[in-house]
Amino acid sequence: MHYDYSHLLYGNIWKHVVFEPSMNAEDQKQAIKVSLNLVSKSMIKFESHNFSARCLTKVDLWFSDSGYTPLVYTKLVANNKGYELPISVPVSFGTNYNLEIRITFNETEHLHFVTLTRSLEHEHFFVYSHSNYRASKHDVAMEMRNRYEHFFQFNRRAVNLTILSSLSNNKQLSPLHPNQDIASFVVTFDKCAGEKGVPISETCSQFKQHFDNESQASNRTRWNTFTVMTYNIWNFNTYLGESVHYPTRMEAIGKLLKKNNPDIVAFQEVRFESPLGGSLGPSQMDYLISQMPGYQFVYQPAQLHKSSFDQGRTEEGVAIFSKFPIIHHDYLLLFRNRSNTADLHQRVCLHVVVDLPCIGKAHIFNTHLSLSHEAREESVKQIIQFISVHGKDPVILVGDLNATPEEKAIRLLTEVAGFTDVWTLLQPSVEGYTFSAIEELTKRIDYIFLKKSDQVTAENIEVLQDNTRSSAASDHRAVQASFRIHCSDC
Repeated sequence: MHYDYSHLLYGNIWKHVVFEPSMNAEDQKQAIKVSLNLVSKSMIKFESHNFSARCLTKVDLWFSDSGYTPLVYTKLVANNKGYELPISVPVSFGTNYNLEIRITFNETEHLHFVTLTRSLEHEHFFVYSHSNYRASKHDVAMEMRNRYEHFFQFNRRAVNLTILSSLSNNKQLSPLHPNQDIASFVVTFDKCAGEKGVPISETCSQFKQHFDNESQASNRTRWNTFTVMTYNIWNFNTYLGESVHYPTRMEAIGKLLKKNNPDIVAFQEVRFESPLGGSLGPSQMDYLISQMPGYQFVYQPAQLHKSSFDQGRTEEGVAIFSKFPIIHHDYLLLFRNRSNTADLHQRVCLHVVVDLPCIGKAHIFNTHLSLSHEAREESVKQIIQFISVHGKDPVILVGDLNATPEEKAIRLLTEVAGFTDVWTLLQPSVEGYTFSAIEELTKRIDYIFLKKSDQVTAENIEVLQDNTRSSAASDHRAVQASFRIHCSDC
């Protein structure tokens, strides 16, 4: 039996969206100010450019354990006659703001998309996402909507896929407007999914024009290779009252990132833990952002934990950081059997579309699967459908799959769906254990998969070395692979 996700934004969070909220509200004004400050740090002479800013959606984070209705409490409110009457008020853990900044300079329009969150325990905003790219006639968001629309039209079994995006222009935060007429889409699914794509930057030599800050592009001498890292950073021990190792762990993670300098990083077990985190603050994204200047990034919570009632808003999810422009992002809510004690947490698969030099669109999928065999297998089936929408575009799937190579969930990917396990391809005689660094390394459960492509091939992969036991930065080892772009201009 499939769980109804139609009213959920993510685990335990009801989907209540205000579309294009009033710009006169004080919180919207503050959110725009924070967003403009964030954007200005990535641009040269920002103040001299023409820009416009608006809040696309405001999302109230109402708690819902059932998934069918938000949890409410009773509050007494006086009417115009002075009588106190009981009303039901949803239990809220904060607000998300999805904003768009349009900036024009040198006759070129740049689009910046920012997601901010505000917790009830804090006055200020925290940054969850920031992506940007040069605008063009090629509407990537519309193309993604076309693909999903035609996929759902011709794949009736896909009704159980719930795909959401903070970039959506409707109150459901769905890539598809629920009342959209299928006939209004003129691009056929086969053409859209099978075409090479229209890259915003057509050649490697032109690729640096993508960046607001030229120095971000000039640091690179070659654009025909890129690296992808997957890293479960271990959400535990974030509370300083229980462990003094958290700041040391995060510092070690920062050093590993700087040493290996990946082009794209997929993180799992990223937490917002309010009011915990000590001197580093409640948002692990804040620290990752500080350690990775010049990256675009998207964070997607998967679950708000019930412990939020006792110790403040606590949520966990996945994130993707990219040196390449992120031109679209969305996510899939994965299967969950609420009656299974091994499947207590909601899981997601985060999808970003990056613009690679010469070839254009490439898709990065990041997930963290359940401890339940049943949920892992059902989730993999969903992910395979999710990925199939994008036809022949290059696809890289990474994450902590909580499954060893011989398990059914992995074999569904490699034997049925035809994905290449890059480790097995390039290091077939090496065990490549990634878990557990704090006990004994005995399992390989962190993966990088490549969908067969003529445009991108895998060249190298390694498990990154780290300390062990109490000195380990995480209970997982990071895995990093390098890929080659096949392009005559590179």
